Amino acid sequence: MSRGSKTAIGCLVAFIVLTVLSAWAVWSPLGFGPWYYDQMARSKSDKGDTQAAAEYWQRAVQQRPNDTTLRLWLGWAHEKNGEDAAALAEYQEAFRLDSELTAALAYQAHLHLSNDDYKAAAEILQQAQEQAPDHPDVQLLQGQLLMAQGQAEQALPYLEKAVEIGTDKPNAYHSLAEAYAELGREDEALAAYRVGARRGEKRCKDHLAAIGDRLAVEEATPGESHREREDRAEGETEASACCDSGAAPGLAFMGVFFAFYFVFLAGAMIMWALGVLCLWDCAKRDFPDPNTRAIWSVLLMLIHWVGVIAYYFVVYRHNDPPHLPRNDPPAGTRSVDQPE
Repeated sequence: MSRGSKTAIGCLVAFIVLTVLSAWAVWSPLGFGPWYYDQMARSKSDKGDTQAAAEYWQRAVQQRPNDTTLRLWLGWAHEKNGEDAAALAEYQEAFRLDSELTAALAYQAHLHLSNDDYKAAAEILQQAQEQAPDHPDVQLLQGQLLMAQGQAEQALPYLEKAVEIGTDKPNAYHSLAEAYAELGREDEALAAYRVGARRGEKRCKDHLAAIGDRLAVEEATPGESHREREDRAEGETEASACCDSGAAPGLAFMGVFFAFYFVFLAGAMIMWALGVLCLWDCAKRDFPDPNTRAIWSVLLMLIHWVGVIAYYFVVYRHNDPPHLPRNDPPAGTRSVDQPE
């Protein structure tokens, strides 16, 4: 077997191996499959399509069933879709997989609280406080539970501690403002409403608008919008429009994307033309056996640009094998079809 044949067979085997590895990377639990589904689910969630997001997170969980983060996201999507039983099952399974995962208890408590099941919420929160007494979400939910039961004075310390610890939930300031308002501390309530509005809490913005407050509510940054979307403790709606601060990066990204797209398109067209030329050149080469020509032809058609590069360096550049000799008639003679 000639050197060219061995090289062509090697390239074909490499292509098959790379194809198998790519399929493994997408479908294997240890590959990129769960990551891809997770990113697709987050994208759908950002657009408000929580039904599609739940389907993608379900696929990710099927490939990586012990990933507690994926299960929490799946439970959140189920909760958004009104599938409380499925959401609770995912939260409980996440806690079963990791008994130190306080967030799983917090999500269970929030689900019970949103369904006005105060007894179940109190039991879960008691377990969560024993496990992580300084967890901001636990403090926030305990305060919200007491507020729902009409105990503003008892709720206030929990809400203040949640804010002091540094909760990333904008609705914490709405709950804190309501507690201040019920206790007659109007100035502190107004200050809490303003902080909540700056952090993207819609109810705080609505309250300030209702009372005619002249505070210029700043648009949320992309990071704050993300926190608002992750506000599972209260389940507030995500930001409905792109803010001005995020428009410029978005346009820049689109510009870079289209630039790469057109470069890729131009490169693909060039490689297609080179592939046709290589096939034509392959047909004119004097290969030692027909199998070598067939292998190179298959290689050029299947893996195209890889085959083109390999063909150029192995065959065309070294002119090995040479082109077939032309069957021109010798000088002074005429071909059979040449008229007299």
